[in-house]
Amino acid sequence: MVTAFKANLIAIDGDAAVQRLISEYETDIKEHLEGEPSRQVPKHNGARQPKQAIFIHCQEGRIVAVNHNLLDILGYTPGELADAGMDKVFMNKLETQNLQAEVDNKGYVIDYRARLRRKDGSEIIGLITSTIRWYNDECIPGNQPLYKSWVRLSK
Repeated sequence: MVTAFKANLIAIDGDAAVQRLISEYETDIKEHLEGEPSRQVPKHNGARQPKQAIFIHCQEGRIVAVNHNLLDILGYTPGELADAGMDKVFMNKLETQNLQAEVDNKGYVIDYRARLRRKDGSEIIGLITSTIRWYNDECIPGNQPLYKSWVRLSK
């Protein structure tokens, strides 16, 4: 079931408990996007710098929410990302594993440089800032964490 949230997140996978946890990110995301005036200031030749793309995934790599900016940048539909998960977003599995291992180890990463795959197969470089949230919730099997990742395109 695809559900839109107020922070422009689209829940693409997960049961009701996971969707509830995703909705808890709404305030964080909205405050972050509204608190970045530099993202709204015209840049070179009057072009605006695009807002950050966002995706949220589970520990096993299943993508459970995205925003429209990520879909626009990569060219996928929510269903295509739900079916393939993180392997669809990154050019190779090692980058996915390294990013997740670093976040698991420190609790966050800032500007992790990764090669991302567009739907047409082309590659773009993204800088990923990611955090992890552990939930003490008996509704989530295995106390599963959710990873919130912000993607900025590299210049």
